[in-house]
Amino acid sequence: MLTKGRCIRTVWFTARHWSALGALLAPFVLLYSLNYNNITYRVPVRLNVHSSDVKYIEHVLHTIHIPPVELTKNDSDYQSFTNVSVTEIETSKRVRDAVRKLRPYAVPKLERLRRGAKRSDIQRHRQYLKNLDIMSMTIPAFLSDYKNPCWKEAPSPSSHCRLLPPKQRHSPVPATQVLRCLPYFIFIGQPKCGTTEIYNRLGKHPEVTLPYKKEPFWFNRKRFFKECSSVSTYLDFFQSNADIIEERFQGNDSTGVQFHHMVTGEGSVDIMWDNHLWQDLPGNRKCTEPCLTNADYIHHLNPDTKIIVALRNPVDRVYSDYLFELIYLKYKPDTLDFHKRIIQAIYRFKGCLKHYSLRRCVYDSKLENAMSFVRPISGIYHAFLEDWLKVFPRDQVHVIRFEDYVANTRGEMEKLFDFLSLSQLSESEWMDVLKKTQSNPRPKSSRNMGNMNNDTRTILEAFYEQYNQRLAQLLADERYLWKD
Repeated sequence: MLTKGRCIRTVWFTARHWSALGALLAPFVLLYSLNYNNITYRVPVRLNVHSSDVKYIEHVLHTIHIPPVELTKNDSDYQSFTNVSVTEIETSKRVRDAVRKLRPYAVPKLERLRRGAKRSDIQRHRQYLKNLDIMSMTIPAFLSDYKNPCWKEAPSPSSHCRLLPPKQRHSPVPATQVLRCLPYFIFIGQPKCGTTEIYNRLGKHPEVTLPYKKEPFWFNRKRFFKECSSVSTYLDFFQSNADIIEERFQGNDSTGVQFHHMVTGEGSVDIMWDNHLWQDLPGNRKCTEPCLTNADYIHHLNPDTKIIVALRNPVDRVYSDYLFELIYLKYKPDTLDFHKRIIQAIYRFKGCLKHYSLRRCVYDSKLENAMSFVRPISGIYHAFLEDWLKVFPRDQVHVIRFEDYVANTRGEMEKLFDFLSLSQLSESEWMDVLKKTQSNPRPKSSRNMGNMNNDTRTILEAFYEQYNQRLAQLLADERYLWKD
């Protein structure tokens, strides 16, 4: 086969002597000489690493069979690690297109005012910025004859936000006051911990009415779009449930008092960890780490909100998450690819910890966000739960251990119903609750995937060990060490 130098000279000679014909043939001669079909392009990787990490990185690169990498010691410039790839991960055009298509929805940015904007646009933008400041909003007093947090107010024009079902976006404005309701309970986390199945079983209780969609993602995503920024849009999401709550009540024959016992809720399970725009929001702009998180916003709207969290062994959770997210990100799952990405994510996170606090790093959207292929940081449960327990009392936060739920589904659902102060169920109602319900199983393309590599599991177990210990201390329960 021709060498690269000979090939170039051949193309040049052909182009010189045969002019136009040679120019047309030149690309084909070049591709044939270089045996195009068997070429794999590899970009040389040069890493600036901390001197204490050199031996570890060399071991990692040798373990995963990466070509030689030039390691340069650099103990001062942290910014150089954040945008560098520790391992060579190939991304197809289909993956890039899928990520580009979903990014505005999954990782939105604050909308900016353009130069030369009209006065009406300026006024709308000011209202948008005002809507973002949830902590300055005043919520009306809740009605005492409703179990769910509700009040009555004058109707507002319908929103064009995509959060709402199409029919509700253009519905006529009622002439009389309407009942408005906030959620009585919220599932805040975590993804791939059985939340969809638990949420749907909860919806089968006769005193619970659920919205048409489990995850509005209003606090962490949708409210950053101008048409969805108002709290009124979030209330519109529960409007059909508010109507049901108003229609159904329990009466007391002796006193004649009617009590509306129905409740509603939602299950945006990224709320616990996804605060990717915290630095741009009011109250956080001069903070080195989040002064306000989603926990503060929800507490301000309703201090009595019931918080529900499902947790799973973080090692199993991150692998299950990787096998499920391909539905949206369109990548081809592979155990070696997962291994490489986990090492990359852990390395970048440890680099962050050398310069910033743990709390700053777990909320760093450059390290991990909704578009990340692997999300090991989401498994540092205690760091997120501490923020919620700072504003909500412990008896208002119900934690479900996924492994316990799988082993004893009825027992865990009974605990959840008691936590929400729901009525006791008959045996026939329990049969309906325990029927097989909707969940989020693996996509077909990943169902035949086996377990993760043993080396990957060892790395993850070592990474999570100290954080699981802190979680067990926080919840005063050694089961969250996941030693079983």
